[in-house]
Amino acid sequence: MFQLAFLLRPFDLVATLMIIAAVVAIAVFGRIATDARGKWYISLNKPHWQPPNWAFPVAWSIIYILFILSAVIAWHSTGGSVRLRLMVLYALNGSLNVAWSFIFFRSRNTYVAAVDIALLLLSIVWIMVSVVPFSPLAAGLLIPYLFWVAYALALNWTIARMN
Repeated sequence: MFQLAFLLRPFDLVATLMIIAAVVAIAVFGRIATDARGKWYISLNKPHWQPPNWAFPVAWSIIYILFILSAVIAWHSTGGSVRLRLMVLYALNGSLNVAWSFIFFRSRNTYVAAVDIALLLLSIVWIMVSVVPFSPLAAGLLIPYLFWVAYALALNWTIARMN
């Protein structure tokens, strides 16, 4: 069972801090690429059901915290090759997450961004299915992320079609 006592072990503390740093880097790189106030984005036709711009950083902050918790729990609930495979999946997910911001906002390619976000959604499912045997909690913490990205995929696809 997952316990907070792992924080007292030096190696585990280092791993936890590395996971936190990696997710903060994902958030920072994604933010650098995002230009929600730029002329191009403002000029896009968007569906009436798009949330206000202020909702995105709030949602992503919550998701990143849950993602960190999930990855830390996964790290401490596994070992060896299973742990390595799970961390590769979390890293792949982070890469797809950052890539979307660059593809959508910098390349302005809404259709390729939709493909990326579909892959991001699949990677979330893959992580959840892979981690649930070792920690249902780590998998469950990703449910809001799964729903948000499914919603974002629908939003991205709709924006692509409207423009």
